[in-house]
Amino acid sequence: MRIVLVGLLVALLAPPGFAQSVASAPLPVSISNVPDVWHADVLSSASVLSLTGADRAVRWLLPTAARSTGGLPKLIRAVELIGLDFPVAVFFVGLDHELGHEFRASELHIPARLRVIGSPWSVHPFLLEPDLAFYPMVRGASLFDLGMESSGLEAVWLLKDRMDERILRHGSVRFGEAVTLLVAATHTPVYAVSGMGAPRDVGITPQGDIANYVYQLNELRWRAGQPDSGDLRATVRAKCMLNLIDFGLWTDVAGAWTWLARGDESRTQSWLKIGRVGLIPALRYSLTPIGPEFSVRSHVRVGHTRATAYVRWSERIGNARQKGAGVTYLAPASHGLEPTIRFDAWSHTLNGGGVRGEVSVATTGWPSRRIGVSVAVGAKSSGYLEGYPLARSMYGVVGLNVAVR
Repeated sequence: MRIVLVGLLVALLAPPGFAQSVASAPLPVSISNVPDVWHADVLSSASVLSLTGADRAVRWLLPTAARSTGGLPKLIRAVELIGLDFPVAVFFVGLDHELGHEFRASELHIPARLRVIGSPWSVHPFLLEPDLAFYPMVRGASLFDLGMESSGLEAVWLLKDRMDERILRHGSVRFGEAVTLLVAATHTPVYAVSGMGAPRDVGITPQGDIANYVYQLNELRWRAGQPDSGDLRATVRAKCMLNLIDFGLWTDVAGAWTWLARGDESRTQSWLKIGRVGLIPALRYSLTPIGPEFSVRSHVRVGHTRATAYVRWSERIGNARQKGAGVTYLAPASHGLEPTIRFDAWSHTLNGGGVRGEVSVATTGWPSRRIGVSVAVGAKSSGYLEGYPLARSMYGVVGLNVAVR
């Protein structure tokens, strides 16, 4: 049913002409027993397809918009960016956010239903209806309280990371990808600024995800005997701004600016160079089921080798603290196949350690030049891994990768 919904959204939001967009990383449409994974793939593809389709339609209706210079072409593209592209990208990223909440709710056996009640230009396009009678007590000892509030932000980070890896393999960023990534990368900072008003001592009354998260975090730290560190809301809000320290984010800004200024539909991926090594580093502050977490991440390029690596560590809540690291290796294409290997490991004081391993392969040029097939299998131990179940689990992902030209 949701695949049908996404198809209808794409049909409504992407006018004719999208098939002519610039070739870049294929757009995935996948199915997985991990909902956040296939939501990230399908909704990011829907956003990129909608934006490239809309841009092609504008250029067809107003040929002046395709000119590389001149005040009028820039004005038309600016109106398109503000009035169409950003609202549509925010809509799909927001839908991914809400589905992330639904995923964590179902993991805790909390009945919840998501309804789309508006459009990209509505103030409130979605309505998530959880049954609060099943919600874990705020004053309990469960760390899952934090997971319920952070799961939407967590889902958007997964969407961004999976998009980044696709672009990393293919080396160029189309306009629709740059705008979608820009919205995803700034999702947490924007939410921290716009969704945290004056504090209210009202338990779990809806105030916004981050405000509720801070309320519960403060409760857990108080019960763990940790000293009061002042205005925790202001502290969390300020730390969320650390997510702007992201080289990839600013290259996405440059990609959107290049399109706005010159009409270029795609640009080559930018790198920081240290000798033969190219880096795209980022600092991330994320809210997780085990507490706020810092991570240092980077895409890496050495010759034909592409990889992504990170290290992460959570802030302490009583005795609970987690440290971890991971790497994704994008092996060079060979015999029409693109293999990818993922490995993550973590240790924490409450439940020992854990690992995740995954192997995936995608075809290039089969079954056709425009369509490839991808398959991934993986397993993880119990513990937190962004976008995946907290319990020990095995998973698979099967999908089509569609080259849009």
